[in-house]
Amino acid sequence: MKKYSTLKGIKLFINGTILFVMLGLLSSVFTSLFNPDFVSIHPIVNIIFTLALVSFLLVILVNLQKVIRTIENNNSFNVKNIVHFKRISYSAFGIGILDLIVKYPGHDGNFDLLATSYGSVKPSVFVYLLFGLFTLILTEIFKQAIENKNLSKN
Repeated sequence: MKKYSTLKGIKLFINGTILFVMLGLLSSVFTSLFNPDFVSIHPIVNIIFTLALVSFLLVILVNLQKVIRTIENNNSFNVKNIVHFKRISYSAFGIGILDLIVKYPGHDGNFDLLATSYGSVKPSVFVYLLFGLFTLILTEIFKQAIENKNLSKN
C-alpha cells in the first residue's frame, strides 16, 4: 500500500506543478504586454518563448500523469508508455534547445561551460539534454521489457 501513497504524492505534485506552470504563463504574458520594460527581449518574442516552454512542460507533465495511471493499473510495461517516454524526452530536448537559444546571448559572469565574446552556454542546457537521454534510455528498457513479456507469454 505504500506504493500507492507515494503515487498519490507524485500525482499531487504534478497537478500542483501544472497549476504553477499555467500561472507562470499568465504572469509572463501579462508582464510582457503591460510592463514591457521589465522583460529583456521584445515582448512578442518573450511570449513566444514562454508559450514554447509551457508547451514542452505540459507535454512532460501530462505524459507523466499517463505513466502514473498505468502504474496504478498494474500495466506499466505497455506500448503506450514507450510513446509517453518518447514525448517526455523530445520535450526535454526542446527545453534544452530553448534554454540554449534564450540564454546564449550575452555573458553574465556566472558559471559558463563555453564562453565566447558573443555569448555563453550554461550548464542548465546539459541538464535538460541528460534528462532527455535518460528518458530515451527508459524507453528502450520498456521496449525490451515488453518484448520479454511477449516472449514469455508464447
